[in-house]
Order: sequence, then C-alpha cells, then structure tokens
Amino acid sequence: MNMKKITLLIALTLSLSVLGQSEEKNELKLNAFNLIALSAIDITYERLLTEESAIGTSLYVYSGNNQDEVGEYYKSFSITPYYRNYFSKNYAKGFFVEAFAMLSSRKKFDDIFDNPNTQKKESNFAMGIAVGGKWVTKKGFLAEISIGIGRNLFQKNNDEYYDETPIVGRGGISIGKRF
Repeated sequence: MNMKKITLLIALTLSLSVLGQSEEKNELKLNAFNLIALSAIDITYERLLTEESAIGTSLYVYSGNNQDEVGEYYKSFSITPYYRNYFSKNYAKGFFVEAFAMLSSRKKFDDIFDNPNTQKKESNFAMGIAVGGKWVTKKGFLAEISIGIGRNLFQKNNDEYYDETPIVGRGGISIGKRF
C-alpha cells in the first residue's frame, strides 16, 4: 500500500471512531399517559446541552370531543419551555430536576344565567418545578416518567364565577427517540 492510501485509511478510521463516540443531542417524545388518559396530544422536543443539562419545550393540545370532560377544568392548549439538570454518571439520563414555564389556555363554557353555550377563552402563565427519571437504550429509544407542580401567576380573583385553580400540574409517562 502506498502512503496516501494508508493515510486515508487512518483518517477514515479515526473519523469513524470519533463519530461513534459522539452522543446524539436531540430527543422527540410523546406523552403516552396524556394520550391515553386525557385524549391529549403532548409532544416534547429536548436538546441536550451537556451530559448534565438540557432545554426543551412541550406542546399540549387537548383533542377530546367533550370539552366538559377535561379541557374546561384544566387546559385545552399549552406550550411549556423548560431547563433540566440530570444527576447521573450517564449522559443525560437518570434522575433529573426541571424548572418550567407554562403558557396555557382553556375554553370555558359559560353556564351562568341565560347563555349556557357561550365559550370564554381564558389564558394564564405559570412557573414551576418537576422531577423525574429517564432511561435510554443503546439504540436511542427512551422512556421517561415525570411529575411537577407550578403556580399560575395571573388570577382573576374579582370574578366570583372564575374557578381556575392557581396550581398547574405537569408530568406523565413518555416514550421517544434520541437522535
């Protein structure tokens, strides 16, 4: 073999070994619990920053047919950006703590007085914390369990018929793929 071929072979081998050692930094997840229990689509994208931290955002859309079931009392739409810190020797998996912000809205039916079919759209902004755990296979498939709590920052206390809770929940059981 000539020197050019040997150099090319060494360079190719080194580049493949470096690529093999690099970690995937993106994740796409579906919250299976919210899909099954609430008929809600809850999709999350997460970007791994380091072996201990990540940022992400979740999009929640209530897809149930009967707004009275869940959406009126909780939310019909939310977008939730978050920052996460992992406490494990493994790359961005294991136990984590998360800080989140949630912009949410719901459609509330006005059953007061003479107009029971009138809808009001109510929005709020919450901040909170969550904890959980993530497991990732060698092929990049993942499972995650999390639970969290936050507080809505905007309340309409002067409206006696306004029944939104000051507390919001976040969590679920998610499955997805790291790529």
